[in-house]
Amino acid sequence: MALRTRQSTLLAMGSAAARGDVPDADHAFTLSDTANDVVLLTWAPGVHITADLAAAAMTQVNEHNEDHERPLLVDMTGIAALSRDAHKYFGQRSRISRVAIVGESPVDRVIANFGLRVSPPPVPSRFFNSRAAALAWLQATTP
Repeated sequence: MALRTRQSTLLAMGSAAARGDVPDADHAFTLSDTANDVVLLTWAPGVHITADLAAAAMTQVNEHNEDHERPLLVDMTGIAALSRDAHKYFGQRSRISRVAIVGESPVDRVIANFGLRVSPPPVPSRFFNSRAAALAWLQATTP
């Protein structure tokens, strides 16, 4: 599915980048839109998602969505870790209507399911093994 970038790549800032917790300190994640008005948050493979990075990501998602709640597809394929402190940012109310999390490996599934249980988002949320299935679910559940 073609993506049109609405916003440039977020530069990883703060203490996480300074410590080298991301594979490329300049690009921890990207934020874009799909052709179907779904926001796509893609984490860089190998990234350690810290509280600082989680807070930055959710701030960018909220700014990106302006005053509208839209579905969010989170591609976490190949991340290295998700810190306990990062979970609280994903469980807070934000400008998203539902969340589909995509990962390809059993490790991705464990990380995502742990996060969904520890800090469940306040909107419908599910884990998927494929982006196509995640997008289909997000579009099928459009209010």
